Amino acid sequence: MDKLCRGHRGFGLLIIAMVTAILVAVMSFSVTRLHQLAYQGFNNSKIMTQAQQYGDTEATIIKETNYSDLTAHSKAAIQNSNGFYSEITLSAESAYSENIKQRNVLINIYKDDEVLPRFSLSVRKTNVEEESGGGVPVGTIIAWASNNAPTEGG
Repeated sequence: MDKLCRGHRGFGLLIIAMVTAILVAVMSFSVTRLHQLAYQGFNNSKIMTQAQQYGDTEATIIKETNYSDLTAHSKAAIQNSNGFYSEITLSAESAYSENIKQRNVLINIYKDDEVLPRFSLSVRKTNVEEESGGGVPVGTIIAWASNNAPTEGG
């Protein structure tokens, strides 16, 4: 009888060990999958940030381009970009008067052979340049050197 009980105890310990091993394996797989998803999220965030930087660069170039020189282009590789592509689409021209015309320029940035853009940006371009207020925004506090202390109201 004593031998029979010892055999059942060993069998019970074996089952507990197997269940524990299965639980540890499932938990290990879950933790590994979580790490993989976190890494993939960081990588996607990095690609999105790069696409945004390329889009902002294209927007700056368009802002500096003369209205009459605006051109659209289909999906084309961006030089030295490690797999990024840009596409520029021009909207139909809107005329507000004889002298003022406007177009919206849509910038799409793609990664590799993706069909949907990673980043899109619309820039409004007019043929009349906005006048600058001298380069300093209204309300800016500027330090001004002087030999005399300032007086009130002066």
